[in-house]
Amino acid sequence: MIYIYLLIIIVIILVIYFYYKNKNSNNNSDENKAVKIRINAMANKKVTVENIIKINNSEYQFDVYIEATGLQLTSYQVALNFNQKIIKNGILTLEYILGTCELNNPPAYGLGINDADGIKKLTFASGPGGEIVLGKKRIGKFKLTNSLNFPSNEDIDLSWSFNGFINTIFLGENYNDITSELLFSIIKGDINMITINENQKVKLTANPVTAKGNPAVIDGPVTWQVVSGSNFITLTPVDNFSVYAVAVGPVGVATIKASADSDLGTPVSIISNTITVEVVAGPAATLNIIAGNPEQQ
Repeated sequence: MIYIYLLIIIVIILVIYFYYKNKNSNNNSDENKAVKIRINAMANKKVTVENIIKINNSEYQFDVYIEATGLQLTSYQVALNFNQKIIKNGILTLEYILGTCELNNPPAYGLGINDADGIKKLTFASGPGGEIVLGKKRIGKFKLTNSLNFPSNEDIDLSWSFNGFINTIFLGENYNDITSELLFSIIKGDINMITINENQKVKLTANPVTAKGNPAVIDGPVTWQVVSGSNFITLTPVDNFSVYAVAVGPVGVATIKASADSDLGTPVSIISNTITVEVVAGPAATLNIIAGNPEQQ
């Protein structure tokens, strides 16, 4: 009799085991299908952070782009991790630079520094919308400032955040999640770019250094020129090392070149560098009224 009870117990255990094994297999299969759907939806598409520039001791700027060949994008939420050591004892502020979004649905919500997950993240999101993304489109240019100077020995070190309550998520057709972590990246490079609006100017100063980053002396003043985009930017001299780049008015991109003689004697040895200044639209200043053609009542 005892063997019959043991046999029944063994059968029950085996039934329970195979039931949960099959259930977990189905759950894993469903999850794998969901992952495949997200990857397929994002095929030939990518989202990048680019042009990460330290403008000065208390300001960084960076661009966020999406590139696709026919993605239906309805909304997005972005969360970026960063090196917490750059905060030091300061107060961080994240701003979206108006006029820099090339989508119909610009960043309009959740813009700022969010610590809901226990660490500070840079966040922004769009409202509900919808458009087909063709080619490379800038989601926006962003400015991160500190009330104190950033530590000189620490980098911003941006990375995408897909975990926690505040995370990165992109929604496609019917607001389905199409986020595939493999298609999000950070592009780091020695890119020199700054953005101003049509009513602003920015001071540019040449800072000669040696190959190892130590201060250096040059022979004579620095020569400045607008090598492209002269209809967007003009230069106003300040001193032997500096100029103001002044926005002319039209929206566009200009490249400015600084050159100097690094040889204190003869012959001449020219060193140079360039910076890109993007001019974006300023805030609304007036309200034009446009009349249509007269019509019969």
